[in-house]
Amino acid sequence: KNQWVVAAKDASYSNDKTSVTLKEATVSMTTEDGKHVRLTAPTAVLTMDGNHVKRAQLRGGIVVVYGDYTVTTNEAEFTPDEDRLQAPGAVKIEGQGLTVTGVGMTGHPKTETFELLKEVSTQIVPKAKGGDAKVS
Repeated sequence: KNQWVVAAKDASYSNDKTSVTLKEATVSMTTEDGKHVRLTAPTAVLTMDGNHVKRAQLRGGIVVVYGDYTVTTNEAEFTPDEDRLQAPGAVKIEGQGLTVTGVGMTGHPKTETFELLKEVSTQIVPKAKGGDAKVS
């Protein structure tokens, strides 16, 4: 079974041990179909129930590399038990000649379904003979 690997420059527990704050956090794993997932966040607060992560709040400029795609946003919240990822602010997705931006995103990482909520813009950069063409 695939497991997430979490690394951080610094980690500190709350006084009641119900959360841990990670600085310069990196979370990575390889999916069953061989795609590498790597998430970096300057700050991650994990709400815990024993050793189980109930919620991860990520802040400060998040970068997620998933296969050929890169997603950037300022903050996001992930609730693993519900398989729900939410990002309230600006989101940018880039990869394979495609750039999609929007405000607000919801998603379900296990089923690989994500939705940008508003102000969505798509830019496609097709491969062209003899040079690059850009379509907006």
